[in-house]
Amino acid sequence: MFKLSGFLLLLGFVFLSVTLYSYFLCQKKIIDEYNSLYFDFANNKKNQNDILIKSTAEITNITELKNLIDERIVKKTPYAITKEIQQVVRESFIHGIGFLYPCENWLLFLISQVPIDKIKIKRLNAILDVNRLLESPITFCSQNALVVQYLLNSYNIEFSSVAVGTAKMGHFASAAKINDEWYFLDGNIEYNMINQELTKLSDFLNPDNEDLIHQMYGFHPEIMQAIIKGRKTGEMHQFSVNKWPATRGLLFQNLTKVISNWMWLVFFILYFISVLFRANTKFRS
Repeated sequence: MFKLSGFLLLLGFVFLSVTLYSYFLCQKKIIDEYNSLYFDFANNKKNQNDILIKSTAEITNITELKNLIDERIVKKTPYAITKEIQQVVRESFIHGIGFLYPCENWLLFLISQVPIDKIKIKRLNAILDVNRLLESPITFCSQNALVVQYLLNSYNIEFSSVAVGTAKMGHFASAAKINDEWYFLDGNIEYNMINQELTKLSDFLNPDNEDLIHQMYGFHPEIMQAIIKGRKTGEMHQFSVNKWPATRGLLFQNLTKVISNWMWLVFFILYFISVLFRANTKFRS
């Protein structure tokens, strides 16, 4: 029993040390990642349509982002708000996948490294929390849509997800419902806005309207052809109306984060229980 309690105490201190060290290490990594990626983007733009405004990208919480939206809009109509939401999200990120650092959630990181295809493809340690996404200068299309849809919901604007392209060349976007009309939104692959207006989702999904897709995504031939094909095959579609698409994934990340951050406390509690048990046993004997 003594060896067990000593081992539990040792584990508690080890996990506490790792947790404290990880916290400060991760804060520095997040800052360094932002600075290095912004520098690379500013000096070597790979996509001519990419937008990244440093002052917007430096915003790290959803409240401040909403304040920026409110400041920019003169007449706060649902259409104007929706259009500005797409714009600020475009300004906040460049294309890529934002992953949680191992030191943020070591358990999740270990699970995500299991060499099983079904686990690998899910990218379990990709960032899903909206405020944490704002701390990263890069997002994948589905991560980008999480921010767009979260903002739409915060303004009580109906939203949905949109599967874009084909299964082979897939893309994830959003839609917003304004005055009984759905509009297409994409803050990740930053399509050309025709006359600086939002595109109706019905027009975007219409397989007979190829000219529209050429105008919107002509700068990206691969995704343009995938969209044209996906509209004809039915692979492009709207889904999950008013359902934030990462609810279960975020729950799993939060649960594993609690374990990663507080496992040391569990070991300490078990240690004190073992000590009390040993003391009680000696008292009875």
